Amino acid sequence: MTHPPTWTVLGDSVIGTSHQKTGQPCQDAFRWVVGGPSDGWLVVAAADGAGSASRSEVGARVACDEVVRRVCASGFVPLLDETAGRELMRQAREAVLAEAERLQLPPRELACTLLVAVVAPTAAGNL
Repeated sequence: MTHPPTWTVLGDSVIGTSHQKTGQPCQDAFRWVVGGPSDGWLVVAAADGAGSASRSEVGARVACDEVVRRVCASGFVPLLDETAGRELMRQAREAVLAEAERLQLPPRELACTLLVAVVAPTAAGNL
């Protein structure tokens, strides 16, 4: 009988010294979820807000939250497919654009870089 891996996930978002000096918030976000068949999959989303964007912390949070939400809704399995991975990133981008519209800000003000790692019991990938 095969047992799913037991995941230990460590992550943190820490405000940088230059942001502390200028009174800017931490502009990074980190989310993760375990699930899929036999709870053997780990998906990690990490986003780095663009320092030049006034609300990049919002964009980073929204992007990571959307990845986790979509992954849970998808049942995890299609994530190692390139087309599904691109679609997941498109959906995260659309969520950030929708939040910018809701806040009545230009989308560039929520700019961030999003990285997603997908780890299955027998394969791994990144987006």
